[in-house]
Amino acid sequence: MRRVILAAGLAALALAACEERRPPQPGETPAPEAPRAPSLNGFAYSASGDISGFFLPVSDVVIGDQALDHLFIGRASDFSDWQGGQRSDTFAPIMFEFEDRASELVTNEMGQEVRTNRPRVLPDAYAVSDDAIRFTGQHPTLGVVSFEGRLDTDALNQARRAIGSSQTVLTGALRVGERTFEGQSFVWYGGD
Repeated sequence: MRRVILAAGLAALALAACEERRPPQPGETPAPEAPRAPSLNGFAYSASGDISGFFLPVSDVVIGDQALDHLFIGRASDFSDWQGGQRSDTFAPIMFEFEDRASELVTNEMGQEVRTNRPRVLPDAYAVSDDAIRFTGQHPTLGVVSFEGRLDTDALNQARRAIGSSQTVLTGALRVGERTFEGQSFVWYGGD
């Protein structure tokens, strides 16, 4: 008798699971997927050399009007300050900066045209080492932004010596809201 009850219970669970995952019917709006909880917690920095700079995406990462401009990684002292509690609402030792392509264009002090709205995603957690970059943060417009990538320190050192190059120094998967951009490549830029 127990086997019959157990089999009936398992069949009911399997049927319920199938019903929950059924595709939306015509005219129905699909339920939004719940955001996945980031598996990264806390702040960890263990790079032995200087890996600071601007990491520019090789290919476009665009979500609506928002386009990824760069990933910024600061100096060891920036990480030490952040982890010691010296924090800002607009700057972090590692952050993603986007540009709102629908915002106004203005000329900056360098004579370059830039967008007035440049959302930054500051970290909720990160792990930065000589060969790996992990990040998660949130933004009201973009949602959860996470990145997991491999840093090529040899290529980075060559780019630093050459004061920039077109050689890929960082590759990984970037998730912005519900969109995942696999195999993203970044080149290094030291800034102005």
